[in-house]
Amino acid sequence: AGDIDRLLAADRDLLAGGRAAKSQLLKCRGEVTLRRAHAAELAVFRDEPSGAGGWNPGPDGTAPGNRMESEDGQLWLSRGTDWQSFQGVFRKISDEGIRPKWMSFKVRIATPSLSAANLALAATDPFRWAFLPCLIFGYRGDDASPQQRRCFKLEVFYPKSASSHTPYICRLPDEVEADRAYEIAMRFYWAVGRMSVFIDGRTLVAAAPFDTSRPVRFLALKNWRSSARSAFSELMFGGACPYPVDALPACSPRPSRPTILAFCARRARPRSARAWPVGYLAAAVVALVAVALPLCVPS
Repeated sequence: AGDIDRLLAADRDLLAGGRAAKSQLLKCRGEVTLRRAHAAELAVFRDEPSGAGGWNPGPDGTAPGNRMESEDGQLWLSRGTDWQSFQGVFRKISDEGIRPKWMSFKVRIATPSLSAANLALAATDPFRWAFLPCLIFGYRGDDASPQQRRCFKLEVFYPKSASSHTPYICRLPDEVEADRAYEIAMRFYWAVGRMSVFIDGRTLVAAAPFDTSRPVRFLALKNWRSSARSAFSELMFGGACPYPVDALPACSPRPSRPTILAFCARRARPRSARAWPVGYLAAAVVALVAVALPLCVPS
């Protein structure tokens, strides 16, 4: 998908035929933009939107936990107990652990007055009642402290102590709306121990310290309040972001390769090399589509 978009940007004469091929590819892949199709191609983990398979209740099974339902490609959480241990749902995403460049998902808050929609990453196996998380991202309602009401919150934890962590308030310009899907993206810089958070493309946390000593192995979801209702969808870990976001923080290392839709300027070329026949470029697009489309046919 990324190669097709770069070819279409190389020559205006290809746009007419290329757009039709692009539309056919996106329809086949079940995506709406080449950016998302490209991110799906580079994903090391992607939650299937067709059901709730792979998720386990808990890890605390001593009290009623969140109820999980799959509806329209979304995982809805409801019910449970108030302010108890982690009684949501969790799953192992890798035996050895992964160090993804990006994590992304969509979240809906159906009950903005109640704290809900907590997503946790962990490197170690869950114990009797909880996880030792690397980070927790969630929504805080009117039941939180006054400074944290009706906003999202990131908590970054440090090794060997669930009580040692740094909170980051992620407050949007407008109040969080019920049932609106918010696009969340997290960029991890494993080489320098930093991470950034984007909500609907806006930078809310820039280059925060992040523990990189161990890779991510578990993913967990939970509502803190029994009357809260929230939903997650498009959960993905990989090498590209499916959503457009602000420019990356200047203090972070630059990506080794340009991301989708961020094209390098053309270098000066000899005159003989500039006048490439349109036929060659068109043939290249057709060849790329011919290779990509068979991958979409169910086996």
